[in-house]
Amino acid sequence: IWINGKLAKPSTAVKVGDQILLSLGANRQLLVRVLIVPVTKSVPPDWAATLYTVLSEDAVLPEGGNAP
Repeated sequence: IWINGKLAKPSTAVKVGDQILLSLGANRQLLVRVLIVPVTKSVPPDWAATLYTVLSEDAVLPEGGNAP
């Protein structure tokens, strides 16, 4: 996980406006912007999607550049 272009540690605080890059498996990346940081540690599932906006979702090609 990268926050604002820097490798994040588990203790890294997240703020409104931060951009978070997530690696989802070996071949996908998701870039989101934080819209709301909840006060509680958990939120109802129907609220979760309101906390961020997706900026990009990319498939990452394996070495050699050929899609599987």
